[in-house]
Amino acid sequence: VEHNPILCTASGRAYLPFCPDEEREHLLNMVSRKGGEESRLLRDTRRLSALLSSTRERGLAVNDGEFPLQPAFGALAAPVLHASHVVACVRLVFSRRAISATDASNRYGALIAGVARNVERALEASLQAKFNI
Repeated sequence: VEHNPILCTASGRAYLPFCPDEEREHLLNMVSRKGGEESRLLRDTRRLSALLSSTRERGLAVNDGEFPLQPAFGALAAPVLHASHVVACVRLVFSRRAISATDASNRYGALIAGVARNVERALEASLQAKFNI
């Protein structure tokens, strides 16, 4: 968590709502001990709850320049799930000068979510073939 923020990045925001509750609590506890920008978001429980809920509903997370190290960029991310666990995230990074987060989400959100579903299917097929499931 130290070098990989989870509340300020699209990938982290895509990961958290879909990981097991116990793991999410562990990660959020780590964030709270770390302090800084993410800790402030963690204290805003209404915003955090809304962020997790909307990501669950859409299957897509958005970062609109909220990652302090790269505010000129935004990102969209979708989780890749296997056996009810997040095994990866598919992410699209964009310049906020070139496109707004809303426009990026409208134009590319379904594509990113579709790529994540394709990766899930390919992973499942690969595991079935390898282990004759």
